[in-house]
Amino acid sequence: MTFRKKFKIKTIVGLFLLVLISLTMTGCWNRREMNDITLSTAIGIDRVVVDGRPIFLFSVLAARPAVPSGGATAGGGGGTTGPRVAGVGTVISTEGETVYDAIRNYSMRTSRQLFLSHSLVIVFGEEMAKEGIGEVLDFCNRQKDIRERTWVVVCEGLARDALQSQPEMESITSVELNKMIPLNQSRASKVAIANLFQVTRDLLTPGKEAAVSNIKLFVPPETSSPIRPTGPAQTPGSPSGKGGGAEIQAQNKTFALSGAAVFRGDRMVGRMDEEETQGMLFIKNQADGGIIPIAFSAPEKNASFLYRDVKAKVKPVINEDGSIMFEIRINGKVELQEQKNAAIDIAEEDIKHAEELINQEVERRCIKAVARSKELKSDVFGFGEKIYRSKPKAWEEIQSQWGEIFPTVIVSVTADFKIEHLGLINKPIVIQ
Repeated sequence: MTFRKKFKIKTIVGLFLLVLISLTMTGCWNRREMNDITLSTAIGIDRVVVDGRPIFLFSVLAARPAVPSGGATAGGGGGTTGPRVAGVGTVISTEGETVYDAIRNYSMRTSRQLFLSHSLVIVFGEEMAKEGIGEVLDFCNRQKDIRERTWVVVCEGLARDALQSQPEMESITSVELNKMIPLNQSRASKVAIANLFQVTRDLLTPGKEAAVSNIKLFVPPETSSPIRPTGPAQTPGSPSGKGGGAEIQAQNKTFALSGAAVFRGDRMVGRMDEEETQGMLFIKNQADGGIIPIAFSAPEKNASFLYRDVKAKVKPVINEDGSIMFEIRINGKVELQEQKNAAIDIAEEDIKHAEELINQEVERRCIKAVARSKELKSDVFGFGEKIYRSKPKAWEEIQSQWGEIFPTVIVSVTADFKIEHLGLINKPIVIQ
């Protein structure tokens, strides 16, 4: 074969491959230019009354381009001046008769199309959560732009105010919340965490109710904090953010995670405090790490133990008389982190007594969580689901009455935590 023929064949093959590659390449037929969209980093949904009729208030914490150093920024959603210049955001709210109506009305407020795919958190206002979030969840799960792993939280007050509050460490409220929620599970386990997928699953699962993170707004008690009220003098450290005068604006508050918002069906029926929430997470096998303080031979707490590797097993028991019991066994490992006045020695009897106190404290928090759950008539532990999966025939008989049966069930909790380490020193520090 001559050189000319070889060259001709290679040219034809090359052209064929180029055509084939061009046919398989995807295009940007529905592209949205960055200059034409608003990037949402958090969504807030409230139910408010305007002119005597209830409507949806849809708020967006939108990211904006960075501004020059020294210029006015809006960390979170408020208007403050400070060193944070990158990733700042602004809050824009619109109203509508439905959630999607409010979103489409966004175009009446701004010149850019709303883009929800970067939303990190969905915040429900307190009244919205109490009225029912089913309609909103239906909307969120239908939209291709809202991700299932977006965190779901409930705010005390308006969700719009939560988006306008100021972050203390990050440049924007949504980023700070996005980092705080999973961090708490491994460091303290005192906040219920759930994303859009988990909340939807809980509402659809027989014998299980939803619990999500609860957040509250407050004025930082530290006088050095850049987040300070601009109105009348306030009482330092007041969690409510109220002092001797007019109510403080949300822009002059920050936020903190606080326990759990508990649902029955799609309606919020109450909250759990931090101890109750931790007990709930122990039972649900979601307590990844945290501290158990105990009072060792003293009237007050004088030692702290870090727990990890926690495993919980829940066994449903249906007695012959029809009564239902749940046997819960929790085990884990703990490590001594601090103690006061050499209260605990390395002697075997001290170690054994400390383990007993730790187990008693874990059991107390779990029983406290169960009592609160029964009071709210909300099976956030998924006890009904345990019966549904292990004893399906029995569940068919009681499913329709589970809401009335759940507060009457008997729950026993047995904790078995073992002290694995005492830290880097093997003898306590004795003050002379």
